[in-house]
Amino acid sequence: MKKIIAIFASALILIALIYIVGLEIRAIKNAKVEIYDAKLGKINLIHRYVTLNLSIKIINDEKKRIEDLQGKFNIYILNVSIGEMNFSKIDIPSYSSRSVSMRIKIYFDKVAESIVEAIKKLNFKITLKGYIKGKIFFSLIDYKQKVEASYQYI
Repeated sequence: MKKIIAIFASALILIALIYIVGLEIRAIKNAKVEIYDAKLGKINLIHRYVTLNLSIKIINDEKKRIEDLQGKFNIYILNVSIGEMNFSKIDIPSYSSRSVSMRIKIYFDKVAESIVEAIKKLNFKITLKGYIKGKIFFSLIDYKQKVEASYQYI
């Protein structure tokens, strides 16, 4: 009888763990990344760069908290890569969001002339492509999810 109780208890614990890990994976998998603001900062004509400040929102619409979420993105303007950005370890409670601000310097000699002209005219599309990564299974395992977000700067 004790064996049956031990097997039953072990099965319940295993089912509970699988359920919790499933909720954690679903929260990261369904997280939404949105660019909600983009501002041109400092324009340095001597060193030939412009600073781009991006504000992104990471939304968790699931019932499980996302722990130690971090992200790494390639930034594109007019489908041309202009650099990388990342953010480090934030927690997002269930049914909520967090905002992250990131800054990148765009050196004119590193990008096509068409991108420089689009930035000067203040009319261009910014796209983030990359991943977010959070912790699951009592923060012992990393789980990655690809993401993409766009913003039309006008």
